[in-house]
Order: sequence, then structure tokens, then C-alpha cells
Amino acid sequence: MKNYQDAVAYIHSRPRLKKETTQRRILNLLNKLDNPQRQVTAIHVVGTNGKGSVVAYLMNLLMGIKQKVGTFTSPFMIRFNERISIDGKPISDKDLLALVNFVKPVIEEIDKSDSELAPSEFEVITALMYLYFVQQKVDLAIVEAGIGGENDSTNVDDKSIMTIITTIGMDHMKLLGNTIQKIARTKAGIIKTGTPTVVGQVSNEALDEIKAIATKKISELVIANQDFSVKANGEQMFNYQSADLTINQIKIEMLGQFEIEDAGVAIAAFIKLNKNSFNLNNGQITTNVKRQIQKTTWIGRMESIDQNPLTIIDGAHNVPAIQKLKESLEEYSKYQIDLVMAVFADKQYQQMLSILESMPNVNLYLTSFVPDENRKVADFSFADESRVKYYPQWEKIISELEKKDANIAHRMVVITGSLLFISEVRKYLLKKLRKS
Repeated sequence: MKNYQDAVAYIHSRPRLKKETTQRRILNLLNKLDNPQRQVTAIHVVGTNGKGSVVAYLMNLLMGIKQKVGTFTSPFMIRFNERISIDGKPISDKDLLALVNFVKPVIEEIDKSDSELAPSEFEVITALMYLYFVQQKVDLAIVEAGIGGENDSTNVDDKSIMTIITTIGMDHMKLLGNTIQKIARTKAGIIKTGTPTVVGQVSNEALDEIKAIATKKISELVIANQDFSVKANGEQMFNYQSADLTINQIKIEMLGQFEIEDAGVAIAAFIKLNKNSFNLNNGQITTNVKRQIQKTTWIGRMESIDQNPLTIIDGAHNVPAIQKLKESLEEYSKYQIDLVMAVFADKQYQQMLSILESMPNVNLYLTSFVPDENRKVADFSFADESRVKYYPQWEKIISELEKKDANIAHRMVVITGSLLFISEVRKYLLKKLRKS
């Protein structure tokens, strides 16, 4: 392949999902690449929601003490390269092209010799990530799981030192199971023997499953609301407390209670890592936490992109995330909120709609978008027109909202739903802002 576009097209040409959920394909591919994962010190992050924010907070906390930090996340918001980054900087087009050219002959040989071991798109990207992090000699890699945990392509024999479980909710039920217990069991399957696990806000049912697996794997648990807690303390400010350390008045740029919860998980993980590896004193930890949490942002997560009117983009793409969004927006009860949503059809979109319809200060606009993959978009044309407005083209909604008086006091616009959808709207709005 001669250019970056060819490399990305090749990656996307691989099968998106395989019928068999197993590590056989990824382990075979990594083995033929001389097992780069075995040279990578990794922190694994799994969960239904909050993974991206936790990765961002923890990356900044580690960078604050001069660690070279690789991050592996999905999906991307602007460019594919974001998925494989070091210290917040995406892999270069040149490096990505070189890596794809390196792995392509290996993949082609597998395709020819045993089609059952032909790697999927995500498995190829996972292999590229481990190769890149070895080449660039990262100190630590924060690796976000794709879907699930136990059978995820990231659940391989790297040098794992910690697992983080952010939240457990009802999503991807066809792949993970149709109960909270089954989903928790699958996600907790990535816990590594003898390494600690930090757990965020989860139900008692989910926690029981996590505890059972952690016990079998001799994994010490650090659990939200038991071993550490966070509490809002004024506007975009919170306190962190554990038996070891209390940190008051931590400034946070991202909006919403769930961002405070995600930041708390990252702080708890950092403190645990410090005990095992860095030995900072409490004063040094406090200084680093206050400095690095404040500078953390995450594209598409309660992201404020305009102030006139206040316009927020949030990728609430499933029921648990919509519930968290609702809780965050309840802090703006004095605002009149115009909320625009589009999601994929394989989500529980009718339940998501019911949650949003319960908010008295929300004007709800439902729409669609053009997917770039073989998935259907939810058809909201059935919606009760007395409660919501439906526009087949999202651009028309944005145009209508732009005609409203931007100077109306306490007015807010929220764009939410599929990450692919919000990324398209985000590009559109930022382009208009640059021109104005």
C-alpha cells in the first residue's frame, strides 16, 4: 500500500464481527508477529460506559509524573488515528501505513492457510496497537476493551498490572448476555490473576459477580463508595476521599455528575498504581491530581462547543448513558433545553426516548444519520408528534434551532446519541463556528 487512505481502507475491509467469540484469532496473529503484547505493561479498562473518560483522566494523571502513556480507545471521533495514541497524540499517518504494510502479508498468509483464524477488523487494530507501543517504548499502555471482557481481543497475555471496571449496564445483550449478572461476569472475565481491580459505580448484582471472579483470581478490589468516594463541591468542583487520602476542591472541566464519578475511578486507580510503582507522597499526589484532572477533556463527552447558546455534545448511545445524561441535565432545571438525538436500531431506543420524554424542560428532536457500517439507524418516525419532533435529516433540525434567538436567557442545545452521529454534527457545528 502506498498511502494512508489505502491503509485505513484495508483495516476497514476486514470482517467487523466473527461468529465465534474467542481469543484464538488474535493470539494466532500476535504469535506470528512475535508476541509484541508480552513487552507491553498494560492497564485494562472495561465497562458499559465511562471508559473513554477514565482513560483520559488516568492518562493525564500518569503523564503528570512523566510517564510515556499509550492509549487504545474506540471508536474515533475525528480520525481513525485517535484510536492508537501516545501522550494524547494519535499515531502518525506514516507510522500507521508502515505498520499496516508490515502486518498485511502475515494476515494474507493466515487468510490462505486457515480461514477460521482470519482476524477481524478489531483484532487487526489490536495487533497494530501492541506493535506500535513496543516500537515507541511506552512506559504504560491503557487499553480499552472493545465489547465485553473475557472474550475480548484485548484480553491477551500482555504484562497487565491493573484492571478497571467503570460501569455495568444493559448494552450489547446479544453478545454479552441479557442480565446484569451475565454482562458483569463477561466483563469481569478480563481480570488478571494477582493484579488489582478498580471498580466504579455498579449495582450490587454486578458487584457480586465481580467479587466472585476477583476472589478466584486473587485480585484485590478497590470499589467506589466502599474504598473511595467522590462528592460534588460547587460548580465543576468535587472532593475525593479514601482511607489513605482526602483531596478537596478538585476542579473539573467536563460537565456532569458522571464525569466526577469517572474522575474518581481514575484517581483511585492512580493512587493504587502509585503504591505499587511510584511512591509519591500524599502532597505530590494531591498536586498532580488537581493539576491533571483540571486539564482533562474528552471529545464528545459532555463537551461544550459553544456558549451562545450553551451547546453540549454527549455520546449517550445506550440506556445507562441516557439515564446519566438526564441526571446531569437535571442540574440545568432552569434552562429550556433543545435536545437532538439519533441512535442505532440495535439499542433500546424506545426506552431511551421514554427517559428523555420525562424531562419537563426538554424539547425533544429525533432524527437519523447515514451509518458508515452495516448497521441500521433507529426509525423514530413512529414518535408521538405531540411530544417530540421528527426530522429525517439532522441538518434541518440544526438549521431550525439556529433560527431561534441565541440570546434567550437559560437556553441550552444538547446533541446526543450514537458516537458516529455526534461526530458528524460536531464537525458541522465547529466548521460553522470557525466561519463566524
